[in-house]
Amino acid sequence: MKTKERHHLSNSESSNAGSEEPESDDHDVFIDVDEPSDFERPPRPPRMGRMQRKSYGSLGSFLVWAAFLVVWLFLYAADFGIFENIAVAIASFVLIGGVNAIIWIPPTAGPGDSAWRVRLSTVSAVLWVAFIVLWLPFFAESFSLYRNLAILLTSLLIFVGVNTGAWVSVAGDFREEIGGRPSGGIVVGVLWLLFIDYWMWFQADAYVWEHNLAILILATMVVFLVEIGIFSSYRSGHRGEVAGVALAFVWMLSLFVWFWFYAEPFNVYQNLAVVLITLFILVAIGMALGRRYWPGIDDMDWEDDE
Repeated sequence: MKTKERHHLSNSESSNAGSEEPESDDHDVFIDVDEPSDFERPPRPPRMGRMQRKSYGSLGSFLVWAAFLVVWLFLYAADFGIFENIAVAIASFVLIGGVNAIIWIPPTAGPGDSAWRVRLSTVSAVLWVAFIVLWLPFFAESFSLYRNLAILLTSLLIFVGVNTGAWVSVAGDFREEIGGRPSGGIVVGVLWLLFIDYWMWFQADAYVWEHNLAILILATMVVFLVEIGIFSSYRSGHRGEVAGVALAFVWMLSLFVWFWFYAEPFNVYQNLAVVLITLFILVAIGMALGRRYWPGIDDMDWEDDE
């Protein structure tokens, strides 16, 4: 690389260089010299370029969100209520947040080659939250409470199904150890959600809320027993664990009996009090069983050091 280098020459030096008449003042002479290669600017690392593009992408996405919000407020917001406008602002912000999450998720995210799974989970979660935020103020009023619950459960079922299908193959060695039990457990959970969806959409409006809650508890009890049957062959339970499972089952059974046969004459607060009483009894019995089957639980007590 050629550059100009400044040299300062005095009168005597300029005369020795072959000048016939010396100049009265010192002057600067520029000479072309080769600049050492060490002074050349090193190339920018590729990683810096990617980070810069991601930063520009994030900035651009937020500018798009701000522009959308301004246009919405100026042209459309007056035709909707306060809750609808708040929902639009929140849902659009959630979507922009999802876009930025996709931009910044590194290629090495997740176990193994799972970056696409992380991105899929992020996109599905963002879309699910945005759907709920928009559904409640814009469309929920057209349906009954139970049908709205059915729709929300259906969206949850889709969200869980997408993520389960994406991540189930990551189990690896653990999956080989426990076989197809997780898949069986997932199928049971999906069937439970489908049943709740069916009940909420087609049957729930014909019953009081106490009976609908009792049906929900009963369906949960069935799933609880089936899941225990699926995983019991993999893990032989300690007597304390068996006692805890039995205690939880008895508690759910007592709640089912209460809400189906006795809860209707009482108000919501009285029914809540009954649930809390049964829960306190459950905790007391659980503590007694814990001291019997896990003697080491007493080691959790300590005295303050003085």
